[in-house]
Amino acid sequence: MILRALTNTIWPTPRVRLSGCCKAHFAGSSGTIAKKRNAAAAAQGQPNVQIILARVLGISSVLLVCAVMLSACGTIGPERGVDSHTYLLDPGLPAAQPGAVHGGMVQVAAPSVRAGYDTADMVYTRRPYELEYYALNEWASPPAAMLQPLVVRTLEAAGITTLVTSAGGRETRWRLDTELLELAHAHDEAGSTGQVALWAQLTRMDRSGTVSTRRFEARRPASAAEPYAGVAAMNEALGDVLNELAEFVGATLAAHTR
Repeated sequence: MILRALTNTIWPTPRVRLSGCCKAHFAGSSGTIAKKRNAAAAAQGQPNVQIILARVLGISSVLLVCAVMLSACGTIGPERGVDSHTYLLDPGLPAAQPGAVHGGMVQVAAPSVRAGYDTADMVYTRRPYELEYYALNEWASPPAAMLQPLVVRTLEAAGITTLVTSAGGRETRWRLDTELLELAHAHDEAGSTGQVALWAQLTRMDRSGTVSTRRFEARRPASAAEPYAGVAAMNEALGDVLNELAEFVGATLAAHTR
């Protein structure tokens, strides 16, 4: 009915008087009459129903495509009304102090990272063996990239002279390699916690062989189950791990000083 009204509005069709025989023929074969009307309309320069339908469908298709394109443009970037959050690893370490621990300079290598944590996406867990990622909460950079300067600051605050690998060209007696094993906001029966695990290896460079390795772990309770509270808990746990790392390095250097 809508299509018929639209047709009559755009291209009014003239009324045609039918004789009795035509009426009978129309009653027996309505399709033939429809074809004749379309042919008559075409003869007078008026499009038939099929042409009208094609035009209407064509216009509808164009409008649909435009609507889809506008909708796609509107969804680029963060969704309106939904805020994303970016966080730092910053456990609040003390300022660096002049070297006081004897035993030689320590070269701090760029940390490696366990699979699953090599991304800026923030990890949370709800059960063992499964890592999940917050959709709107992430780190400012992959955690391993933020870890190296934190290790340097921690060692120097403990009086240990350091050199980062990227500086290069200078020989050192010791080399510290680390691997980030875990940095996650855990949700389990015990509640919500920030968990950090780090593996470290200290190697004597002027002699062959590794001197010592150790794994460090720490958990801190989160004040709530939401991401920001998890970030605070993870930073606190990381501070604990880094302080233990500095004690480990200082003790190892002192034990091997001649």
